[in-house]
Amino acid sequence: MYKVMIVDDEPYVREGLKAIIEWERYGFQICYESENGIDAINKVKQERPDLVIADIKMPRMNGLDMIKYCREMLDVHAQYILLTGYGEFEYARQAIRLGVARYLLKPVDEDELIEALADIAREIKRQRKANVINFNKTVYTGSREAICSDDIMDRVEEYIRNHFNEDLNLKNIADRFYVNSVYLGQLFRKHFGLYFKDYLHRLRMEEAKKLLKGTELKVYEIAAAVGYSDPNYFVSKFKKITQYTPLEYREHVL
Repeated sequence: MYKVMIVDDEPYVREGLKAIIEWERYGFQICYESENGIDAINKVKQERPDLVIADIKMPRMNGLDMIKYCREMLDVHAQYILLTGYGEFEYARQAIRLGVARYLLKPVDEDELIEALADIAREIKRQRKANVINFNKTVYTGSREAICSDDIMDRVEEYIRNHFNEDLNLKNIADRFYVNSVYLGQLFRKHFGLYFKDYLHRLRMEEAKKLLKGTELKVYEIAAAVGYSDPNYFVSKFKKITQYTPLEYREHVL
């Protein structure tokens, strides 16, 4: 499923878009919502949706400026649909200049939306196929390889730090960044000196230490907060990495 973010300051518009069609039927799933451009930029950066549907007229930052910022400042290759109640040519002209996939007038027509989604799905598939082909054709040597791998790992590390408490594995991260999972595993060992799972466990334990120090949360609550559904497994991992149980760490180390 391709992930969709809806950005509109009117709650009824967001709800209407969610209900207008069966999104999953067309290969899309609405995963994120935002009510203004500033908040949307932060979510786009963190969540990296495949499609952003945004209103033009919004408080704090309008849809055109939001898309311009995402295009120029963020390394996020999303598709965009712009919504507006204004049929003015200038808006459409700016949208085209920004590479917006579609420009739709409110109220959104169901057939036009379905047609737009079909075109966007084809474009996403085309881009992903091109990325894989380019990756396979590229031969990395010397400093060029170092620059490329550093860029990949910077983005991957940022994503993991923002999502460390979710169900992460090497394959779904590799798929998200369009790289081979074996290659990504090699980069992990090269850059961090650790296998991916070990890196993730250590990151989670650092966050757990902060919660043990700064809160009165119970151990099972901390386990859940840092990504472990089984408190006993969390305690076992915590002791293996820190040499203390969580309670020992809270009582004697801090």
